[in-house]
Amino acid sequence: MTIGFNKYQFYGKIIILTIVLFFIGLFAYYRPPVKFNNAPIGGIIFMIAVWTLFMFVFILMILQLIFLPKGVDIDLQNKELTLKFLLAKPLIILSDDVKEFCTIAVNTKSSTYEGLLVRMKNGKEYILAEFNLEDFKPVKAFLEETNVAFAGHYKFSFVSYFFKYFTH
Repeated sequence: MTIGFNKYQFYGKIIILTIVLFFIGLFAYYRPPVKFNNAPIGGIIFMIAVWTLFMFVFILMILQLIFLPKGVDIDLQNKELTLKFLLAKPLIILSDDVKEFCTIAVNTKSSTYEGLLVRMKNGKEYILAEFNLEDFKPVKAFLEETNVAFAGHYKFSFVSYFFKYFTH
């Protein structure tokens, strides 16, 4: 069974990143004169805070596009999941390599997506949720059928997820 990616999230991120890069390019090309000689310190701090937040969100979107699975193949015969990524080769996960899984809720500005956080015996974690996939329920059924331990509900945050991702 093959599960595809969440088209709205994927294409939405691509469109937003393209528009943002376009405006950054326009800003860099036309270089509007910005003079800080008589500017109030509060305005400068506000501008720095806005650009910092903007770049944080921009980087988080790029990380989501690159590192979250964009599809899953479920092979019941061999008891394995194949995770597909945007820029990396597919990752084959045997059910014996999975330590446990738990349910998560991925909160965005517009909605909440349900899903799974799959923890591997080697310490890595993978998000398989409606946020990045069409449907996660077949993966949950597969994990339950192969007797992978269920660890309850986990409070999820992208910041802590990517922090763990790069520290392992």
